[in-house]
Amino acid sequence: MMARLVVCAAVLISWGASACADTLKAFVGTAVKPFVAAQVDAFEKSTGHKVDIGYGLATALRKQIEDGVSVDLVVFPKAEIDALIAKGLVKSDSVVTLLKSGNAVVQHENAKPADVSNRDSFVSTLRAARSLVYSKEGPSGLLMARIVQQLGLSEELKSRTTLTPAGVSIAEVVARGEAEMGFQQLSEVMAVKGVRVAGLLPAQFGGETVYQTATPGKISGAAMALSAWLKKEATRERLAAVGFIQPE
Repeated sequence: MMARLVVCAAVLISWGASACADTLKAFVGTAVKPFVAAQVDAFEKSTGHKVDIGYGLATALRKQIEDGVSVDLVVFPKAEIDALIAKGLVKSDSVVTLLKSGNAVVQHENAKPADVSNRDSFVSTLRAARSLVYSKEGPSGLLMARIVQQLGLSEELKSRTTLTPAGVSIAEVVARGEAEMGFQQLSEVMAVKGVRVAGLLPAQFGGETVYQTATPGKISGAAMALSAWLKKEATRERLAAVGFIQPE
């Protein structure tokens, strides 16, 4: 069975549509939609597969899988895939590291550029900010919550910090002037008008989110083909155009 799946995936990638063509369901974290969505049409035309993609907050999508929803492929942050592996819902040998996403410090376009070039300047910037905003559940928001806690600033910044629910664009909140500074994955900021990126979270805070593909449950040739296609298309130039970084 496994040999057939490997052959099928290879044929689809190399030679286009075939008798192996199928329909597959994928769950994809919202932050990587700019890259994944741009590749799906060409994948479908080349392989004959049809792809039904559900985009959303990766944490919420992961919980759906844990509750029994069946999908063929996921594109999630590594932490979410690790959680699925720990529960036996994803096989570790199906995991492929796809890309990295920098976490941006976002300001209004008319604001004086903030200095976030190193740890000390970043801390000073946080303390000086009149208002901060980040997601309550998204990868960048969870990262910021950990950073603030590690820095011992939780109480100091609490009254000045707004935590948004899933689906709210942090960059748009900043663009409207509702917060002085926000924190969001770079790919989700690039298309928003009225803001500037002051920089990325300093590297010592683990400011990059690694995204991987993985196959929950039974491995299918269609899922393997899509994973291989996304990896092939994840060139440095293509990723940079939508705010991502190629993994080493």
